[in-house]
Amino acid sequence: MSLVVCGIYPSVNAAYRAKALSLNVSRTAVYDKLNGIELDVSAALLRETAASMTNLMQFLGDAPPRLLASHPVRIIDGNCLAATDHRIKALKPYAAKALPGKYVGGT
Repeated sequence: MSLVVCGIYPSVNAAYRAKALSLNVSRTAVYDKLNGIELDVSAALLRETAASMTNLMQFLGDAPPRLLASHPVRIIDGNCLAATDHRIKALKPYAAKALPGKYVGGT
């Protein structure tokens, strides 16, 4: 999954095809494993990563950017985007290749 998140491969399937011999598991097994990851595991991984990045930013003397100064902003990622949603044009040259997001609301 990290190969896809980092933009090295465009999809899990492409990453699987490139690494199939070294993985030594079926494509179905890979997708079953990804689908079986519990929400609590993903949330804990996100919390740990955010804490590490916050510490690194503080060490470097930087602060997280405020997207909208007067409003808190939350960005959520997932696989619920429609097939018509495409990569954000401004980010196409970069490896991150972020997809459009959705606003969920909250405080």
